Amino acid sequence: MSGDESKSINSQGSTFTQGEHDAGDSLSKPQEIFFSLMFPLYPQKKKSSIVFHLILWALFCIILITLGLFRIDLGTQQQTTLSKIINFVDLTSLGLSLGKNYMYLMIAVFIIVLGTLTLQIISAIFYKELIASQPWVISTTKAIVNILVRVLFIPFISTAITSFDCYSETTLNESGQEISQSFWRADNSLGCFKSVFQIVSFALSLIILVFLFIYSAIVNLLIHNHNPKNGGLFSCPNGIFNLLQGIFVFGIVFSQRLLYDWQFWRGVVGVLVPGILIIILVIQNPYYSFWSNYLCTIPWTIFASMRLSLEIGYAIEEAINSFIPQFIFLVFGGIATVILIFVIFYVMRMLEGRNWLVTSQGRLLVDINEIEQLRQQQNYNYGSSTEQNEQKPSILNNSSKCKSKLPGLPKLKDATDIEPRLRFLQDKNIRSNEYIKYADYVYTYGLKRHKKNAMLQFQYGIFLQYYCKNWVKAQSVFKLARSSNPSIPLKFVLYCKSKEGGGGQGGQGGSELTSITFLAKMAQAEDYYKRAKSGMLDFFENISRAHTNFKIIYQQLKVIIESEMKSRQCFEELLIMQPQNTTVIRDYARLILDIYNDEDTAEMIFQRAEMIEDDSIQNGTGQSGEIDQNSEIQQKYEGRERRNNKSKLIQKKKKKNKKKGGSGENIISELQGGGVDQNNAKQKQLLIGLTIIAHLLAVISSVIGTVIYLIESTSYSQQIQNLLQVCLLAGYSARLPTFGIQTLYLDIQYNFNYSGINDGQPETVPKWVTIKNAFASYGQSITDVISIIYDVTTETEPWEVTNINTYVFQVERNGSSDRSRQPVMISQEWHPSSLIRSMTNLAQMAGQLGRLNSSQPNEELQTFYSDIQYIIFNALVAILASCKRAIKSFWSETNELVNKSIMTEFAKKGNKV
Repeated sequence: MSGDESKSINSQGSTFTQGEHDAGDSLSKPQEIFFSLMFPLYPQKKKSSIVFHLILWALFCIILITLGLFRIDLGTQQQTTLSKIINFVDLTSLGLSLGKNYMYLMIAVFIIVLGTLTLQIISAIFYKELIASQPWVISTTKAIVNILVRVLFIPFISTAITSFDCYSETTLNESGQEISQSFWRADNSLGCFKSVFQIVSFALSLIILVFLFIYSAIVNLLIHNHNPKNGGLFSCPNGIFNLLQGIFVFGIVFSQRLLYDWQFWRGVVGVLVPGILIIILVIQNPYYSFWSNYLCTIPWTIFASMRLSLEIGYAIEEAINSFIPQFIFLVFGGIATVILIFVIFYVMRMLEGRNWLVTSQGRLLVDINEIEQLRQQQNYNYGSSTEQNEQKPSILNNSSKCKSKLPGLPKLKDATDIEPRLRFLQDKNIRSNEYIKYADYVYTYGLKRHKKNAMLQFQYGIFLQYYCKNWVKAQSVFKLARSSNPSIPLKFVLYCKSKEGGGGQGGQGGSELTSITFLAKMAQAEDYYKRAKSGMLDFFENISRAHTNFKIIYQQLKVIIESEMKSRQCFEELLIMQPQNTTVIRDYARLILDIYNDEDTAEMIFQRAEMIEDDSIQNGTGQSGEIDQNSEIQQKYEGRERRNNKSKLIQKKKKKNKKKGGSGENIISELQGGGVDQNNAKQKQLLIGLTIIAHLLAVISSVIGTVIYLIESTSYSQQIQNLLQVCLLAGYSARLPTFGIQTLYLDIQYNFNYSGINDGQPETVPKWVTIKNAFASYGQSITDVISIIYDVTTETEPWEVTNINTYVFQVERNGSSDRSRQPVMISQEWHPSSLIRSMTNLAQMAGQLGRLNSSQPNEELQTFYSDIQYIIFNALVAILASCKRAIKSFWSETNELVNKSIMTEFAKKGNKV
């Protein structure tokens, strides 16, 4: 989309004063602490792992189904045989079978829960250090919390309920009086709450139940992926449904474990609660995508149908004292489950798109030309501050006065209905530029009606961020949402957005995460530089020796080449992120001087750093912030070097102490643990155990390596095809200037009236019809590749960085008659652009030339010569060079995939050996 994107919200933003903006941005101290604690769990990946979410979903289905099969025989007050076997999956049978040792199981569960919370707190406290040096700790914390909330939630609750699961028995004494006694179900030899084991277990269980209920509610409400485009499975605009589902799961576990004496009410809870969730999923669609909503209905459909069938089977079994009806209805429940799953699928497919803001044929409700006209009028009114209030009614009335036969937008009275009615953008087949512009207009139209709705403003910002790729405007809309009194969950998401990205071009947004990423990249570049320098020293020492070791020369050269290449790549990325950072420029010059020995280039780079510093000093405050940052980075690295030197000295001292102290007998005694009279049999058992564990680990790693290798090798073919598409894109753009030159030749030489030589030989000059078809064909080919570029690669930086110097020309025809009018250049404007924007311009201009129908195209299209000049001048120089860099980046991504597959295969063979 063009620069007009940033104008659709201006009329809304201008109605708020600066004081209102500042009033909504502040957070109280408790809120800031709480948000900082939850921030490490906030999902930040562009594309989440579908496989991981599918595994968690499958495990949740299995555990929920096994919970539905839990049963207590009212005659014996014990689990049935089927339930005792199956319910080991959800840990219910394990807790009931341990007896007094159940307390140790609760201690283990308590340690897991406490460890998860501790890991999250550590990640929050040391977030900056971890994200810069050890990001896997943050990823591990997220994965553990996901597993705890989505997989282990039911087993831990069911295990905790065992601590107070008691039953009563009535007996007659010798005098005929009834005596009632309560026993603990985990150990029927112990009275209810008359054992220390049960009391301690109950105290731990109570803490675990309260914590899991509150913690899961907070995580379900706050932590969700709200990326509607690439968020993967179960991405959603808010966490209300996740919160409701977590509460219902908590209640269902209690009903299945404690309501076995009231079978009717247990059946009501087991069928009614899943039914409510299924209706919400079918009608409300709380998740973005169709498959997310449908997959979420499957476990609840299975649970509801199975519970209904089993409750009927249990009732008939008690009436006729036969277990056959139980199995008959169990089979009937399985068949009904399959039928219901297919019925729900077809119902959801029929309901899909009913509420979308498009016609039944999938067309827009308003004309796209009307949208462009309204945006231009809004931009004019926003610039004319004195006439702004007078022009707004006319803007709103233009749509009603439009002569188009399209139905037009309805009154969007409910702000929460706007985002669900725009989910046609989930369909990649209709997610075109026209529909994105239409969605932008709908959001703008809704914001005029709901100016203070923070959720709508947030959804519009999400749309701008993920669909329009307009980071700057998205951050402005998020700031507007923070000033509109958002709810606590929305305030947390906006807090994460403010820390996630600040938005400027080239990564100079100034956000906290951007600076952390910068420091991590800087440390990585320095590390590679030191490796390359150390490798060169080792190489020259080896070469200068009297007896050169030729076996290690190849390995030394390999280390030098790889390290200097990676270091240079890191420095280039750092210069893209902060091109005015003098510390980065000087370190880059040092790399050029030390490794490449290019004194001229290094001197030029050093002079550039000095010029930047001189300019910043002359400007006063122009670059003061960046210079401060440079000094801060320099201090950090000096501190790191001092710490590294100190650690090296300590290691040297330790080595000296080891060499000086300790004879052979002391070392042997230390290895043996202090004595030689230990039991040799225990040592043999330990060695055998370690050997078995090593073999098991080898087998497991071999299986995992095989699975990874199959996945990577399957992706390789598609990756090669994607690389071919990007290479073809470069070819398409390189051919367009040829057609432009041929067009100018037809215009100047023949005035588009060339009829051919007609000598029976192949024509050397193509006709206008042939050139026009070529423009249309190549323009469409470029559009086809550009539209899927974000789906075929995750390395989007070469496509989005504004580093192409293109030129836009204004060329008009001057002259008295049509014959004598010649094209004259009026103006030439430098226009920095990105690769994807430049390719889009080429495709649009080529498409316009290909759609010209008259025999005099230079008269039919006003910008004919300007478009031809743009294609000839920019396609072969700036755009093709940038496309080459994108191809190299894509090839590196493909090469990494090949290396992963090869390394996985070697690792798998190594495990077999």
